[in-house]
Amino acid sequence: MYMNLVTSEFHQTVEGLISNLTEENYIDVEEYRLARKHNALPIGIDLWIYIFLTPYGEAILDDGESDNPEILRTTQAIIRVVAGAKRYPQLEKFIPNRPNGSKVCPACDGTKNFGQDVSSRKPVRCVVCGGLGWVIDEA
Repeated sequence: MYMNLVTSEFHQTVEGLISNLTEENYIDVEEYRLARKHNALPIGIDLWIYIFLTPYGEAILDDGESDNPEILRTTQAIIRVVAGAKRYPQLEKFIPNRPNGSKVCPACDGTKNFGQDVSSRKPVRCVVCGGLGWVIDEA
C-alpha cells in the first residue's frame, strides 16, 4: 500500500517553513549547515543522525559525515512529519488518517506511545509506528 504525502499545499507549507527559518531556529550549527545543503526543513536529531523533511515529501537522514545520506519515502517520511509537527504545528494537517488495509500498531496497540522518557517520565512516541498508531505493509 502506497500513501502519497505530497500535495501542492504540503509543498508550499514546507517551502514556506524553510524560507522563514533564521539561524536561531536551528538546534546547532551543523543542523543549520545540513538544512541549507539539502534545502530541507530540520525535524530534529535521533541519536547521531540529523533528520530533515523536503518539500517533495522525502525524509533525509544525515550524520554530517557521509557523502550519501539516507532518503526515506512513504510511511517512513510520514513518520517524520508526525515528529516534525511537534516543532512545526503547521505540519499536523498533513498527518494522514488511518487508511483502509492498515493494522493497529502491535507495539503500542494504537495508543501512539510506547514507554516513558527516562528523565521526564512522560510518554514517548512509539518507535514502531512513529506515533501514527497504525502500520501498513509496504512491499
